[in-house]
Amino acid sequence: SNLGQIQWKGWNTGGGGNHDIAAFINCSVDANSVDGSCPGKLTFATAKVGGAVTTALQIDKDQKSTFSGTVAVNPNSSGDGSLTIDATSTNDTMLTYYNEGTMTWRLRSKGNVSDRFEFRDAGGDDGVIMAQGATSWSSGSDERLKCNWTSFDDALSSINSLTKVGTFQYKYLGGYEPRNDIIHSGLSAQEVKKFLPSAVDEDNE
Repeated sequence: SNLGQIQWKGWNTGGGGNHDIAAFINCSVDANSVDGSCPGKLTFATAKVGGAVTTALQIDKDQKSTFSGTVAVNPNSSGDGSLTIDATSTNDTMLTYYNEGTMTWRLRSKGNVSDRFEFRDAGGDDGVIMAQGATSWSSGSDERLKCNWTSFDDALSSINSLTKVGTFQYKYLGGYEPRNDIIHSGLSAQEVKKFLPSAVDEDNE
């Protein structure tokens, strides 16, 4: 049930002849009261052109903030825009992505672990890490994180069978010419997949 609402109204100069809502903050009960508590939810909303009121942000009883629609950051005088998230002390700072209520991805700055930055999947156990001072993403390779080891049969022969190991240039999918002049080093995923398929991830393309 609603506990109260603060509204900001402006005079309708387009012929409406009344005050219309420009924005409001609404407080409501978010769950049943337990042991004298009253779990609440705050809803922040603004009006679009045409008068439709759209919820921009909700903060529920679990302190979870939910943005609805598009969240825009206005540029400053130089034309640049920024979004700042400031955690207290050594706490983590996390940005979580949902798709129709189901968590899909999370970005987290680990304030208590050398301030590293993590990109994790929905389960939180797979992803990549960027450490302060690093120039590329990395994934966990610590032996303490691994189990059920097996050995490759004739591993050296498989490695020697690779023909596309060296330098290359990226091109667009379906194209023939290099995208730019940058030279990279590496190997072919298709060749590696022939003897080590678990090392190669594929998408629809």
